[in-house]
Amino acid sequence: MRERIEQIIQHFKLTPARFADTIGVQRSNVSHILSGRNNPSFDFIAKILAAYPDVDAGWLITGKGSLIAESADRSEGNQPKMDEPIRTNLFDNDDKQPLVNDFSFNRPEVESIVVFYKNRTFRVYKPAVTEYPLGSE
Repeated sequence: MRERIEQIIQHFKLTPARFADTIGVQRSNVSHILSGRNNPSFDFIAKILAAYPDVDAGWLITGKGSLIAESADRSEGNQPKMDEPIRTNLFDNDDKQPLVNDFSFNRPEVESIVVFYKNRTFRVYKPAVTEYPLGSE
């Protein structure tokens, strides 16, 4: 985890002191983590993710994936237009195109789901079955 925190600091072109100030922890906490003296706490990780929402939580926790979350990695041309209404109900189909629930395409395999609770605990869920027959979900 220490290496990933170092990568975040480098990616955002910060000093460890500025990083500590940004996430709201004492500078010595960051220093102790970067030196390997301490491991980051759940609270420390949560503060990183709150201050840097573009950082992929899965990558930070497991080291798998990439530093920047896929949804944050969009180019400006792919950003939603502000004047387009956002469909909040899947059953609203104003454009009269059928809503498709097609699982025949290659879906990325879910490795784990992490749920963070307000009491600063978390739980990791790992799927027992990764392949579902069509229509069984």
